[in-house]
Amino acid sequence: MSSPKEKQILENISKWKKQNQSSWDRGYKSISFVEQGKQWGSNDINRRSSENKETLKINLTKKHLRNVQARGKTIELTLDVAPKSNSVDSNDVEHAKKIYKSLALCGKNRKIFSRSLDKTYAFGQSCMFWFIEREDSETLNKVPVPRIIEDPKTCFFDVNAPSRTLHDGMYCGIERKVRVKDLISSYPKIKTNGNGDSVVVIDYWYKKKVTKNYIL
Repeated sequence: MSSPKEKQILENISKWKKQNQSSWDRGYKSISFVEQGKQWGSNDINRRSSENKETLKINLTKKHLRNVQARGKTIELTLDVAPKSNSVDSNDVEHAKKIYKSLALCGKNRKIFSRSLDKTYAFGQSCMFWFIEREDSETLNKVPVPRIIEDPKTCFFDVNAPSRTLHDGMYCGIERKVRVKDLISSYPKIKTNGNGDSVVVIDYWYKKKVTKNYIL
């Protein structure tokens, strides 16, 4: 039986999918039309083929899209970093922003941003997951590293987020399929439902409101 928290997470995912399904459908149609050139239905193709007629394709959209993509690659990438505490010195915050930006937007990561931009143009949206890892085996330095989410539909966000960027929502998450043996290898005590080769794992992040009293 699912706990109240699990039920709430599943409900949040359902709300996001319901709100965005029409957008995803348009995205897939865009990929089908622009990238794959599917401008005729299968019934029309078969009918014209039986009549020994060609199915001509006229695709000006792809050319214009490529021009937009090329201009998009010239856009300067920006990054905003917010401290967890209001007590942090503003000068330290600005210094940290410059360091983090130089690391996050380095040449290697820019390729990920470029792929994400291409996916946005093709599908209508794109998502990246950021994590921290050691720079190399010879140092203890840790750097921010992005990983593109190949299928944006596996990500979900707060449908009530006020901003278009969704950064001010109260929760977000990623649905992903994991092989049962890999999951058990990482979490030996975990119990899984079903006997399949894979299970759905949900990474879920949420904000918790806390009330504090300050003396001014």
